[in-house]
Amino acid sequence: MGALLPSCKRKEVFETRKTRIQHDWKLVRTATDANANGVIDASEIHPVSATYIATLTFKSDLTGNENVIANGVTTDYPFTWTMDPTLDTITRSGVGHNVIKYFLADISSINMDLTTVTDLGVAGYYYERK
Repeated sequence: MGALLPSCKRKEVFETRKTRIQHDWKLVRTATDANANGVIDASEIHPVSATYIATLTFKSDLTGNENVIANGVTTDYPFTWTMDPTLDTITRSGVGHNVIKYFLADISSINMDLTTVTDLGVAGYYYERK
């Protein structure tokens, strides 16, 4: 007589871009549109300096934090966030009137690319999941 074993079926989890973003992300590369053509070209992407460590955290309760260590000094920038899934736009609201709008250019289980428009043009931020 055979023994009955419990089912070992793996539960399928449906991920959206909004749920995928909810992790800790380490900044590994940055870019600015140095030639002012309105896009980030491959030659404009550079690794982050070893003296600058930035971690961006998006939580499911729509709060987050950016932790920056620059030249040994640690600073936290708490924020709240919202995401418009149809436009892939993330709005980050921080202390005071500090509001940043990012476009979620790409996200996978291990990488996230954000772009934003600044007074100096387009900026890109490239993260790896911690």
